[in-house]
Amino acid sequence: MPDVFRISNHRAPGHAVPRKEGLIERRQGSGTFVCDLGRSTSSHAPLASFVRRTVDIAKPTKLVVKEYGFVRPPKYVYDALKTERDERVLRVVRLRVQGKLPVLHLTVFLPQDIGRSFSSADFAATSLLSLMQHAGHVHHRVEMGCGAALADPITAKALRVTIGAPLVEIKRLAFDASGRPIEFLIALAPPDRYQVRMSFGPGPGPDFDAELVS
Repeated sequence: MPDVFRISNHRAPGHAVPRKEGLIERRQGSGTFVCDLGRSTSSHAPLASFVRRTVDIAKPTKLVVKEYGFVRPPKYVYDALKTERDERVLRVVRLRVQGKLPVLHLTVFLPQDIGRSFSSADFAATSLLSLMQHAGHVHHRVEMGCGAALADPITAKALRVTIGAPLVEIKRLAFDASGRPIEFLIALAPPDRYQVRMSFGPGPGPDFDAELVS
C-alpha cells in the first residue's frame, strides 16, 4: 500500500474576471476553470485516509455513465499522463447520484493500454478505485489539487445547477509503484453537496477528509 498523497489548494479570484487577463480558461465539454497561477500550498497525508474516505463516499451513491470513448486528449491531460500527443486515451464521464440528486461530475482519463481493460458497464457498476485495483493497477502515490470552476451549460445541466454556478474542482493524478501516471481525474461538485477538509495535529502529517453534504 502506498504511503502518501499530496493535496494542493489553489487560490481563486473572488470575483469574475475576463478571460483575456489569464485568470480563467474554458475547456470545451468540461467547464470554465481558474488558471493555475502558481500560487499554491502543498500538504502530505497518509494515502490510507484518502482510500477510506473515497470508499465511504461511494457507498450511498450510484454511478451513471454519461460518456465513454477513446479520444485524443487536451494538452493538460497528455502532459499529466505523459502520453504521446497523438495517442488516444480512454475518457469516461460519470455522475455520482445520491437519491435523485447528482452530487459529483467525474471525468477520468486513462492510458490506452489500461483503459482497454474496462467496458462502459464496468464504470457504471464499480468505483474507479476498485476497478483499478482489481486490474492490478494499485495506487502507490496520488497528487490531488483543490480549486474552483464555473459550471458550463453541459456541466450545469448534469449537476442541475445554473450556468456559471461556482463548483468545487478536484484534480487527481495517480501513480503506480514504478512512478507511471495511471489515472487523471477531474471531479466537479456544487460546494453545498461536497466538501473537502484537512485535519492537522501532532502526528507526521494531516489527515484527509471529504464528505457529501446532506
